[in-house]
Amino acid sequence: AGSLDALPLDPRQNEEMLLTAAQSFFALTMLVDGKFTIWEALAQAILFCASMFLPDTAMRLLFCGIYIASGLGILAFNSKARRGMISAIAYAFRK
Repeated sequence: AGSLDALPLDPRQNEEMLLTAAQSFFALTMLVDGKFTIWEALAQAILFCASMFLPDTAMRLLFCGIYIASGLGILAFNSKARRGMISAIAYAFRK
């Protein structure tokens, strides 16, 4: 029998997991309103490319903050995105 231990990750891998989660949150907030504009696509592409070329720890954490703040901003100012996110969360937890 095995055990339920966590997968051991080094600090860089932890940062990359956080960055990936932040990118996913940002992308989801852009998609839940049912449309994906050229400006949203450009924002996602520019942030993603910039994060690839600035790979040190401080920059990865800065990009995490930018992604999360941007996603929260979308939810705060776009009522359709907010309703879509609530609907998506509710759907995920239905029995």
